[in-house]
Amino acid sequence: MVVAWLPFQAHSQVSSLLPELFGHWRTTVIIGGSPLDTNLVLKPDGSATRWTVTARGRDAPESGSWSVVGNTLVLNFGGQVQQSPYTLYKTQLVFPNISNRRRFWDRV
Repeated sequence: MVVAWLPFQAHSQVSSLLPELFGHWRTTVIIGGSPLDTNLVLKPDGSATRWTVTARGRDAPESGSWSVVGNTLVLNFGGQVQQSPYTLYKTQLVFPNISNRRRFWDRV
């Protein structure tokens, strides 16, 4: 499957079809006995923000963009593009939706 990056002006057209993805999402993993929360905010205009929080502190928010191509969620932060299949399961975002790599994100 070939996934093409959509130009920024197309984001609003693509994301406007997927209001169930708009909002603040958080996933938590335990690393060395401590939680690491990753936060992701997907906005209707195609912009995105992400940051992490640990027991020791919080990273500065990073701005980027997002889009959807088929069943693939595409995130672009600082020129680093992450594109992986996603799905919605009950009230959670499953991203990436890849066997043995699945992460479950809760709406905040």
